[in-house]
Amino acid sequence: YLTQRAQEFTLVAAAEERGLDVSDEVVDARIAEVRASAPDEQGFQDLLEQSGIGDEATLRTLIYENEIIAALFTAIEAEVEIGDEDVAAAYEARQDEFTSGEEVCARHILLDTVEDADAALERLANGEDFAELAAELSTGPSGPDGGDLGCFARGMMVAPFEQAAFEAEVGTPVGPVETQFGQHLILVSERNEPTVAPLADVEAALRSQLVGEAANAAIDAILQSADVTTFPERLSPITEPEAGEEP
Repeated sequence: YLTQRAQEFTLVAAAEERGLDVSDEVVDARIAEVRASAPDEQGFQDLLEQSGIGDEATLRTLIYENEIIAALFTAIEAEVEIGDEDVAAAYEARQDEFTSGEEVCARHILLDTVEDADAALERLANGEDFAELAAELSTGPSGPDGGDLGCFARGMMVAPFEQAAFEAEVGTPVGPVETQFGQHLILVSERNEPTVAPLADVEAALRSQLVGEAANAAIDAILQSADVTTFPERLSPITEPEAGEEP
């Protein structure tokens, strides 16, 4: 707690040194929002007490601090300059962030026994439609939709099902694959290889991310350079109420 308060005091001081300020109107508006969340004036006072704030004067101070620290962060962000070359370099260094993993799109037929699955496979081999057979036979929730599971990446399905689906050839039913849910027949209709989003598609988000990182670094530098001493030994200990006393 003391570390947090020391950081808050440091940032408030840094903001005020820059000439930043928060108007009474802004603070009043925030207090009005808090007051509006209570049913009446007594409810507002109870809210202050129960939250540990205590009174409106303390609330006013806390709101002022929050607002001026936010203003400081905004001011620092406005000073950050991120060039196109910085964005390009970050894009190259963070390829993993912009790479979508391998996906398959599949349907399945969930059955109770291996015998049921083998019988369904035979019907498929005789030319019956997989989706129609799923709607007729599947005991899974996707049955009415023809067993459609949509597209999924690795890690989204149980291991045996995932392994079979990602090893299957597109358009060729595989199975039965046993999981804790039963016996699965799987038909992969599409395979999407990993792709990297073009720089143009992620440039704006990446630039914003770099600005935020630079601003955070500047905030950290302010905190690191602060000369603040805390006195934890002066904190009053928390004591449990005695029997019969109000907490």
